[in-house]
Amino acid sequence: RRDFEFGCVYDVIPGILSFSILDSEQDAEEAAIEDPDRTYFSSCLHDGRYATHFGPCDLGIITRFCHLVRQTMKDPRSRGKELVYYTDAHKERRTNAMFLL
Repeated sequence: RRDFEFGCVYDVIPGILSFSILDSEQDAEEAAIEDPDRTYFSSCLHDGRYATHFGPCDLGIITRFCHLVRQTMKDPRSRGKELVYYTDAHKERRTNAMFLL
């Protein structure tokens, strides 16, 4: 079991894709200013049915998440930057965000 600390960045694919816990979009904007080599992004995809039901995940959510990651990677503002997907500290949303990653 690993405890995650607020604001820390954890590698999923080193140098390419990471995960973080932040309270708000404002926290993400501040983190991006402090570390301009990273693009912070999030979604509400990890808030759906899977948040309260640990059964099979909806394939549509996984597909939309893959499109979101691809879209973020192709964004000119993200070119050459590490992507950091973030969520808040809520246990179920954090778990679901990690599942999607």
